[in-house]
Amino acid sequence: MVFFKQGVIIMKYFIVILFILIPFQANAWIINATFENGIIGDKAQGTGDFTEAFGNTRYTNTHAHGGNQAAVTSIKKGDPAFGLWGGAFTFPTKLKEGDEIWYRSWIYLPVGFPFNVLVNSTEGLKLMRIHTKARSGSNEGYIHIYLHGTDAEKGSIFVGSEVNPGTFWSNNPMSRLRHIKGVPPVVTGKWYAFEMYVKFSGIPGHGIYRVWQNGQLILEDTKTATLTSSTSKSDYAYLWSYFNFDADAIAYMDDVIITNEIPSNIDDHGNHFIGIGNATFLARPVSPASVRQQK
Repeated sequence: MVFFKQGVIIMKYFIVILFILIPFQANAWIINATFENGIIGDKAQGTGDFTEAFGNTRYTNTHAHGGNQAAVTSIKKGDPAFGLWGGAFTFPTKLKEGDEIWYRSWIYLPVGFPFNVLVNSTEGLKLMRIHTKARSGSNEGYIHIYLHGTDAEKGSIFVGSEVNPGTFWSNNPMSRLRHIKGVPPVVTGKWYAFEMYVKFSGIPGHGIYRVWQNGQLILEDTKTATLTSSTSKSDYAYLWSYFNFDADAIAYMDDVIITNEIPSNIDDHGNHFIGIGNATFLARPVSPASVRQQK
């Protein structure tokens, strides 16, 4: 009996130590939007899919990357785009200084997609956007991927950030990487994987921003702050949002993963990423290549 009581006491201490050492597990999460379980034609939102699917974003089986279904969004010429085109994913926890996020989407643009019909914008088409905000809740801009729309560079990848401070990295050393052509520029009638990785920090040299296209790293910035301040947070991401063009258009999306856990896949440069295949997700704490500071 004495040994039994001692064993119980030891086990209680062990459990307490585990909770001290791994408090991170309560805040680990994965959004995995496969769009497989919705009813065709319904808004593509609910458990596992968009937190908020905008008005024209529906379940479809016309084109799918994995499984039998995907989500489709559409716009008519002259329609206001926001609230109709794409949707939003709300994070289960707000991300803060030192946190990380991986965000991958598969995108299909059908033949005839109108790349080159820009409206009052040189930016292009907003594709993937990670939102940041001040401690007060006020908007502090987005870290983003756009698709360019000019005839000369249509389908190229337009990478930028609004958070440090001002617009599109115009005052920092990575401004030359604002406009990335990708590997190669996006064409219609083909599925593409786009992925963003952000380590959040309001301190230059502590934040990291990476972008992959079809599993190939096309941007790495380890110099620019990824939050406006060390008290800023990130709370949601858009897939599409404003259209910026004036034309009829349709786009498909599938197999979206957003997570603050570490993917098991490793790219050609030694960085953890979701990639184009299946990935498992690693428990913390570790010191992955994805958070190392490179010289």
